[in-house]
Amino acid sequence: MSANAAAIRRPVGFAAVEARFHAALQQQSMPHAWLLHGPEGIGKAMLARTLAADCLCERQHIACGACQSCLMMAAASHPDMHLVQRQWKAKKKAFQRDISIDQVRALLAKLSLSTKLEHSYRLAVIDAIDELNPQAANALLKHLEEPLPGSVLLLVCHDVNRVLPTIRSRCLLQHCAPLSAADGRHVLQGMGFAEHLLPLLLRWADGRPGLVTALQDNDAAMQAAQALDQLAQELAGCDLANMQQQLEQAIKQLPPALIARILYCAVRPQLAHATGSYESASQTLAAMMAILRWPQELRRHSLRPLPALFARLLHLRQTLRQLS
Repeated sequence: MSANAAAIRRPVGFAAVEARFHAALQQQSMPHAWLLHGPEGIGKAMLARTLAADCLCERQHIACGACQSCLMMAAASHPDMHLVQRQWKAKKKAFQRDISIDQVRALLAKLSLSTKLEHSYRLAVIDAIDELNPQAANALLKHLEEPLPGSVLLLVCHDVNRVLPTIRSRCLLQHCAPLSAADGRHVLQGMGFAEHLLPLLLRWADGRPGLVTALQDNDAAMQAAQALDQLAQELAGCDLANMQQQLEQAIKQLPPALIARILYCAVRPQLAHATGSYESASQTLAAMMAILRWPQELRRHSLRPLPALFARLLHLRQTLRQLS
């Protein structure tokens, strides 16, 4: 490999998906749309970008890291690779609620152009398709009904049930499972986490190492996460003022999906060892599930994070008291 070679970061744990994609490349039977679905945080977006690099590589069916195409992919400047995701709103310091129809229309316009290099594919990664608004989804559906020759869509999906059945039926569905404990540990070690933190991080991630990336090289975030974990373990008897203060710090430092996961992991053992009635256990489980839904509801309904989470956690606290 030349000195100018670009390192290609390959995901861990998706050998079967990669083998299926490479077989389609070699047999020249590439489906026009792949729906890569599975839980958030397992690496589906990285997988999609890696498959795109493999498809566009000029030398082989696995990205070599040295050809012109691979170098442009590493620099995010390949003219035949397009990424669509929710746009960042600088004024509000937040991402858009969804992917708009204008973004999809712009993508389709680019896919309609001729390829810029000596190969036959134009690639697009949509991260994630379940974040398209209804108008954008319908625009994409029209393309899937009459796909453009040479175009390949790699559609990342966190919740396949939120995707239109008419879109699902026109894609090759490829399930992506959470990583094994060994693969998860390997990924976290590669992120530079200290060895003594790995058991805790593996418990929080539960096969989805992407959930804990906010803790990487961020001492304040790690402290907030550990404090939140301790709070949740003592939730039934905690002080309400302290609970609100801890939640405020957590929301400032941590992404909502990680907050929900930490709370769930800390409370789940309490439910498993509960001695209360079946009705009390069912109410606690329902309260836990409401917290797991909190991150999605924030985005879909523009809720205020702290009041919405505090109300759910207060309800969970009450149900846990009934169990003891």
